[in-house]
Amino acid sequence: NAINAYKEFIQYYPKSELIPNAYFWIGKSFANLKKENDAIENFNKVLEISKKSDIGISAAIELANLYSNKKQYASAIQVLNSSIDAAPTSNRVPELLYLRGTAEVKDNNLKAAYSTFEQIITYYEGNIFAAKSKVELGILELNKGNYENAIQLLKEAAENRIDDIGAQAQYYYGLALFNQNKINEAITAFVRVRSIFAAYDEWYTKSLLRLGDCYVKLNDKKLAREMYRAVLIRHPKGEYAIEANKKLKQL
Repeated sequence: NAINAYKEFIQYYPKSELIPNAYFWIGKSFANLKKENDAIENFNKVLEISKKSDIGISAAIELANLYSNKKQYASAIQVLNSSIDAAPTSNRVPELLYLRGTAEVKDNNLKAAYSTFEQIITYYEGNIFAAKSKVELGILELNKGNYENAIQLLKEAAENRIDDIGAQAQYYYGLALFNQNKINEAITAFVRVRSIFAAYDEWYTKSLLRLGDCYVKLNDKKLAREMYRAVLIRHPKGEYAIEANKKLKQL
């Protein structure tokens, strides 16, 4: 019904300045119906008509997400680069760059991802996507075993934010310490997730699991059991429950 209404609008008001918006919402409606090819077609129409506008940037982001979901990362990156080139002074460039960086990570082009995230951090300090880029870069460094760099990036993001970005950064900061066998410091880091970021269930729960692992390392099975059981209270079913039960059995 929404698609038909927007098509009627386009038919009756072909010269309206809201035509790009109509095509955008047709694209969104098709995406919600899981008709990806129709969605892609309509988002491309937005770009043909109004590439430099805010709705054009939104269409590029939707297109890039669709391509990424289909694992067509090169197409996603191409769309994002085209949008950046079309509107280089837009305040949404950091968002476009961040999405490009995440697509580069998924495409296993880590050198390009490093460059993209560093660009955002350097030129858009204070922007939310600069904070998100610090976390992504920290995770990349953590995965490479560059713990000093990872800790610096993650700790800074965790200390400067009290939202989900801060919660994620704090969790990975604890993980970096845990991977270096700095168990007492890791416990402090994971407890901070539990104390400050309790509203963010994913990072809270993961921190409980890692706290249990820390106590296992310290041979404190009583506290380890308490952590894993706390996970089961929050998540009696699902992947967290499976992991917690497995760890309890190992104890």
